Amino acid sequence: MKKSSLLAFLISYFPVFALDIKVSDQYPTLLELSGTIEKISFGNGDKEYVSKEEGRFLEVKAKHPGTSKTTITVFYLSNEGKKNEKIDVFYGTVSYDAGIQPMYDLTQHKIKQTEEAEKWDTDEPLTESLTEAIEYVSQEQPNIKRFHQTKQKVSCFLSNAVSTGEEIVLKFVLRNSSPYNYKVGSVYFLGNNKDKTAIPIKLEPKRMIVAPGEVLPMIFVIKHKVEKSGIIVRFEEKKGRRDLSLNLPNRLLLSIPCLVKESKEV
Repeated sequence: MKKSSLLAFLISYFPVFALDIKVSDQYPTLLELSGTIEKISFGNGDKEYVSKEEGRFLEVKAKHPGTSKTTITVFYLSNEGKKNEKIDVFYGTVSYDAGIQPMYDLTQHKIKQTEEAEKWDTDEPLTESLTEAIEYVSQEQPNIKRFHQTKQKVSCFLSNAVSTGEEIVLKFVLRNSSPYNYKVGSVYFLGNNKDKTAIPIKLEPKRMIVAPGEVLPMIFVIKHKVEKSGIIVRFEEKKGRRDLSLNLPNRLLLSIPCLVKESKEV
């Protein structure tokens, strides 16, 4: 089974580290990855861009001048042909610019990002189903915005969610409309039952700071079966009182998509 590094994926996922690729409608922009490209996904502007991959090279071109800015996610092989072969992910944005940079060398992109960014708490491999689930919530439009809370001009809402059967992938969005930074100190997931049992977090960012006027998406992976109970999520501000809590009822969790593929009986 192909696997991916949590560290590599998440560092490349969050927009604060995303690279903006400039493309035009006249000449293609060439991207060079460090391994064979497996899959390409665009965000909202997918119909405005044309892409063509060949091995570890990707050409991206705008269909017409002035296309809107959107995200691009490229899944590619790392350590190709070796025992520790895995799938890594490049995340960035694409936008129209007549004066493009003709080529982007992305072979060292995540290495530079790792040096500049804080390390994440875990570096265990991702399964294919979990990689698919993370891609699903990162690309889909917000559809669960009714679960939200605001305190002193800082708000949080659940944007999207999906289940793999054993895990739940949750995408939250923090919006800071205050004049001060909002730094998340701790995040807790609790079962909404009598004992308020702690739910294990399989994946979480180590550093979460939302600057004034910034909107920051965050993806969490928790070990929880949806049929067990609802979930209470608590974001605690570091050195502050703007703690935020969301109550995600069991009926919501039972209605989210499940990406588990049914096994065929022999």
